[in-house]
Amino acid sequence: MDLKTLFSGLADLAPGIKSINALIKEARGTKREVLRELHDNIDRIALFQQNGLPPEQINRVVNALQVSTYLAASKAGFDFNSLKKGKLAAASVRDVPQFKTLVGASTEQLFDKLYGAIHRLKVICADYPDSPKLRKNVRLWNVFKLMLVLVRHIKSN
Repeated sequence: MDLKTLFSGLADLAPGIKSINALIKEARGTKREVLRELHDNIDRIALFQQNGLPPEQINRVVNALQVSTYLAASKAGFDFNSLKKGKLAAASVRDVPQFKTLVGASTEQLFDKLYGAIHRLKVICADYPDSPKLRKNVRLWNVFKLMLVLVRHIKSN
């Protein structure tokens, strides 16, 4: 992860947090809880990145990421597309080239991709807690960027 990417992501954080807070205020029921969980996870990762905590703390951060609301909503048949109708626009991806393949994905597909990445990261941290080869910090940063893309998508007109 280079400094340009780090500062770019953190610069996008403030509007992203304001956007998700506005969305939470507007939403009710399961929508509100799903957005609140997303907000909490963004906040948790941002605090880790901004405070420059030692890499050995990453397992603790990853294990603290919340997934229960997403899992319950998914199991209950919640329509994640109700958070935002339409497909991911190229403008929401901006300068994050690794997510350009997601342009055209539905909100539900984005949530599935995000929580799949969180699940994989949790498995890596549990099964390989000391392995530097798996680049957990890079994976966590990519999860964070995907969260910001998802927020931009939901908030877009």
